[in-house]
Amino acid sequence: MRFHLAHAGVALSAAVASVALFGAPASAAPTGLSFYSDQFTTQVANFAHPDGSCTAFPSTAVSLVAWSDTERVTAYRGVACTGGPIELGGLATFAAGDYVSFRAS
Repeated sequence: MRFHLAHAGVALSAAVASVALFGAPASAAPTGLSFYSDQFTTQVANFAHPDGSCTAFPSTAVSLVAWSDTERVTAYRGVACTGGPIELGGLATFAAGDYVSFRAS
C-alpha cells in the first residue's frame, strides 16, 4: 500500500509541474530565446524579441530554449559573431563559456 501511495504522490507532483509549465495562459508563455545556468530550470537571460543582431552570449549559460517565435540560433566562439558559425537549433546544451556571441531570429 505504501508503494502505491508514494507512486501516486510522484505522479501528482509531475502533474502539478506540468500544469505550472504548460497550463499558463498564452499571454504568460515565454517568448524569444531563454538561456539557463543549469538544465533548463534557472533562467539567466531572456531575449524576448531577437532580431538577428550579434549579441553577447551569457557566460554562465549551459542550455537554451528558442520558443515558438524564434526559429534560428547561431553561436560563435569569438566576439562580434566571429570564429565560424555553429547552429544550435532551438533546444541545446553546452558547456559554460563555449560560446562568446550569438545571433537569433
